[in-house]
Amino acid sequence: EAKAVQAGLTDSQSVKIVAQGIDALYLKSTVENKQQIKGAFSSLYGCIEIIDAEIKRLNDGATQESSTRILSTLYRQLRYLATTYRGKYDAFANICERGAERLQRSIDTTVLLKDLRFIMCELCVAYTDLANEFSL
Repeated sequence: EAKAVQAGLTDSQSVKIVAQGIDALYLKSTVENKQQIKGAFSSLYGCIEIIDAEIKRLNDGATQESSTRILSTLYRQLRYLATTYRGKYDAFANICERGAERLQRSIDTTVLLKDLRFIMCELCVAYTDLANEFSL
């Protein structure tokens, strides 16, 4: 499914295919504020799961109205996370900000599966980039 999405992207869009399968992250001993970092990873993973569930719901016939309602809540959560982590953990705040902006554009028009897949892929890549930065 990921390869089909990747093949359908335009030349200006590019994504890496990331396998979902991280059971646990072991943070480097030099990482400060480990609880905050753990919370950021948990929150980001939760957002990815919500988008994945919404893709499945839309595939199964969910209405645009119900999808917009769920994604609007996720948008507010991402904005809250961006504000909360700004100045404390800017890399995470930036990821949340970009995800919220993309979600808002999708919510303001018609929620398309390809857009949600692209957002989910971006968040997955951001998750793995952060994991590479902070974990063993």
